[in-house]
Amino acid sequence: KRPADDVDVVVLETDYRSYAVLVFKKGTNITVKLYGRSGDVPDNIVDKFEGHAKTFNLGLDVIFPYPAYGFCEAAERVMEKRIKQSLPPVRSPPLIQTERTNTSANMGFVLKMLCVLLCAVFASAEVMPMTDFNLQQMEGKWYLFGFATNAKWFVEHKDDMKMGTAMMVATEEGDLDMSYTNLKSDGSCWRMTHLAKKTETPGRFVFFSQRWGNENDMRVVDAKFDEYIIAHTIKTKGDVSEVLNKLYSKNFSLTL
Repeated sequence: KRPADDVDVVVLETDYRSYAVLVFKKGTNITVKLYGRSGDVPDNIVDKFEGHAKTFNLGLDVIFPYPAYGFCEAAERVMEKRIKQSLPPVRSPPLIQTERTNTSANMGFVLKMLCVLLCAVFASAEVMPMTDFNLQQMEGKWYLFGFATNAKWFVEHKDDMKMGTAMMVATEEGDLDMSYTNLKSDGSCWRMTHLAKKTETPGRFVFFSQRWGNENDMRVVDAKFDEYIIAHTIKTKGDVSEVLNKLYSKNFSLTL
């Protein structure tokens, strides 16, 4: 009924016991996938997979290996081993949770966050890091609670976005190792890591994203490290700059 949505699937190679290489074609889009019976695929099989990808003009720059684990929780455990502080257990997240205790203080907190998130997107003024930034207190597991951005891609993908997690680890050099994970709609785990290099200004870090090909200037503009962090990032690719403000929470919910 909808030929444009039809997908042609071809098995390029398999030994049926340990691996299979398949190609998926939908219109002009081509995807080559390597499947393994286990998470440990020999290098010679990976070489075969990359060879098949090259026949479709798919180079190493567009090949993305999945992590060697099946669920995001496993990825988090790898990073948690590197964190000195103890972390709270994982609970199933409620969609929205509100509490009426300490209402005025919590509402002021939320309004402050909204002002920072919205004003940083639309105002042209320089956004500076918080004055009392503490790198060690950033360490741990954080939930990506929300963000505000002027990027066009947000309009196209916002309906598919889900809450993810970020593991922050401070290095001995004063840099920040950031690992992001979230569960995709197909059940697989998406993961991205960045090593944010410190600058002369505490709370300001810079890094280059290999995946998106852009320069990132990140400033931690506000935080109550036992509750939340607000990070303001200027992302530049060529002559185009975009602003992405992320709100991280220590818990699945923020009280209102």
